[in-house]
Amino acid sequence: MARIEKTVFISYRRKDISWALAVYQYLTAKKYDVFFDFTNISSGDFEQSIIGNIKARAHFILILTPSALNRCSNADDWLRREIETAIDEKRNIIPLLFDGFNFSSPDTIEKLSGKLSSLKKYNGLEIPYAYFGEAMERLHSRYLAIALDTVLHPVPIEVGRIAKEQKDAADKAALFNGMIKKRGTGIRKSYRWKNLWRYRIIGFLLVAFTVVVIGGINLLSNQLDLASSSVTSTAVILETNTVFVVPKTFSATQTPSIVTKTPFATPTPVASTVTYIATPIVGVPRIIYVDPDYVGAEEGTEDYPYNTLEEGQSFAQSLPYGGWIFLKSDTSWEKIYVSPVLPGASGGSD
Repeated sequence: MARIEKTVFISYRRKDISWALAVYQYLTAKKYDVFFDFTNISSGDFEQSIIGNIKARAHFILILTPSALNRCSNADDWLRREIETAIDEKRNIIPLLFDGFNFSSPDTIEKLSGKLSSLKKYNGLEIPYAYFGEAMERLHSRYLAIALDTVLHPVPIEVGRIAKEQKDAADKAALFNGMIKKRGTGIRKSYRWKNLWRYRIIGFLLVAFTVVVIGGINLLSNQLDLASSSVTSTAVILETNTVFVVPKTFSATQTPSIVTKTPFATPTPVASTVTYIATPIVGVPRIIYVDPDYVGAEEGTEDYPYNTLEEGQSFAQSLPYGGWIFLKSDTSWEKIYVSPVLPGASGGSD
């Protein structure tokens, strides 16, 4: 008898862990039982656990970015094997399309060989990062809320234990980072509220302007004496029309703040910052800091500080929960999402 199931397996490449974790957070908040290989299961347990959990779950969510299928021509590639198992077991396969992934592109078609050729027949869901919350609501209300006549296999005790370990690890990381912070109504809604509150507090800002400027300068002077302590972070390129000669370098560190081109200094002291080391490109890149709740900043807006860098110079800005950075020059642009620190995150298919 057909029924609505709330069991999900998330399949993804390791480099796409930020997207996979965001999807996991949303689904678990909606009370789905989700298997998510977060800490990289050991090779001895991998096949039994991964295959067993695909068979034990009704829905198979596949995270697809433009490079996700690159190694699927190899018959032993684990992402390929996960997809083939889901096809064989007749799971409800839901491709989530990130970063402009397109089933119709010649490069993608070439990679969809053998059983994978049927992937393009499934109803994929495009996930625009500016409307992540809305896309997740659609996933929940349309793609997962269907009655299935599916045979679910019982989970062996050992496989169940491994699944629980992965869930516990992912839950701790999700709580620590607050990546989406349950923004189920969409990222852009936060910006609309921000606009409303901007008008309400403008009077306060006018009164506090002098105090903030003077205090910011004093704090900046004190901050220059603080020592640095390194922390790792990750960066995901979202859009670009630039070919960089040297890979970009990102690091999250305790770094002295720098004065921006606005009347304000950046907040001091800073708990953690993201530092961008400019790489050789044509023109002078401009960096505009954008906070985690805002997407779509235009160059030159008064609301967000920016700095002009020469090649090799660095820029530091507090991003405790990650955020978006826009790089601009006369001839190129790039949009980068910087994720929070993900302690212990190493799962997914290579």
